[in-house]
Amino acid sequence: MTQSLARGLAADTSPRIDVTLATMTPANGMDDAALPYRVVRRPGAAALLRLVMKSDVVHVAGPCLLPLAFSLMLRKPVVVEHHGFQAVCPNGQLLHQPDCVPCPGYFMVGRHLECIRCNAVDGRRLSARMWLLTFVRRAFCTRVACNIVPTDWLGAEVCLPRTKTIPHGLLSPVPAPPTAVCPTTFLFVGRLVSTKGIQILLQAVRRLRDTVASFRVNLVGDGPERAALEETARGLGITDHVFFSGSLSDRAFRDAWAASTVLVVPSVGGEVFGLVVAEAMLHSRPAIVPAGGALAEVAGPAGLTFPAGDVAGLADCMRRFLDQPELAELLGRIARERAHRIFAEDIMVKQHAFLYVEIASAPQAL
Repeated sequence: MTQSLARGLAADTSPRIDVTLATMTPANGMDDAALPYRVVRRPGAAALLRLVMKSDVVHVAGPCLLPLAFSLMLRKPVVVEHHGFQAVCPNGQLLHQPDCVPCPGYFMVGRHLECIRCNAVDGRRLSARMWLLTFVRRAFCTRVACNIVPTDWLGAEVCLPRTKTIPHGLLSPVPAPPTAVCPTTFLFVGRLVSTKGIQILLQAVRRLRDTVASFRVNLVGDGPERAALEETARGLGITDHVFFSGSLSDRAFRDAWAASTVLVVPSVGGEVFGLVVAEAMLHSRPAIVPAGGALAEVAGPAGLTFPAGDVAGLADCMRRFLDQPELAELLGRIARERAHRIFAEDIMVKQHAFLYVEIASAPQAL
């Protein structure tokens, strides 16, 4: 999203904005000279300080301590775009370990020993450091000109002053063909890790298998838990319904969208937005998502929801699409209209540009 924003701002925007992107990410073969904005990779503290000094507005992707400290010290207008929970959770995921369940917000209610125990897998000393830095990040974020969040739900979770919601935006893909897939195909896209709730999806498939013969689930993505998940699928006797596609090329990924009927996102960890849901909507695909969080906010009326972690609830949502084949097409039309109206990249870029101008012209807001 940071790259998309930089590219959009550096294009022919009104007002004109000159963009310099400072990042710790190595080039890895990317030709920075071909980009429409300047890239400074792995700047040291002195170089970063000089960049901040020359800036009219500093945009920090996540509450990174050093650029925030420099910006506030120099009284530069600074905004923080929150892509996670670093301002309210030491591990940044709002996930309680080692049981891997959504955290009820121990840091914000003052149950700090629980936070230290949660992240102690790599040692209590490191966990205590993560906990202390959360206080620093939160303190810095209370002093910035604006805290940007991609969903209202995340704004309520981080609970910071001067918060503005700007949804993530995506370029519209070449539309996938209208839903006419036989059998009905449920698509999962993401890393194969426990926080994505794939175990719940496999259990839901097991429930459906005995009563619905003709459907399939395509798992696109890879990760450290793939072997264990494949073994689970074999143990449940659902290998005729579940297919592990792994990581796909761009062309194969487009084909996977075209061959899909409904996106399924069974996440149990905290999702601040859910780009894959917006992407599905641009492909005219509805989504099944957990209720009450950012995913449900993004999907809106274009999706069905179930209680997070509820196998029976997920299976019921999947069954509705199996029993009512016309439902996917109906919600797919709603999805695409909603995505173009709210989650287009040019809308995201314009909202940021106007915010920067407003902040730069009112430095007294600091």
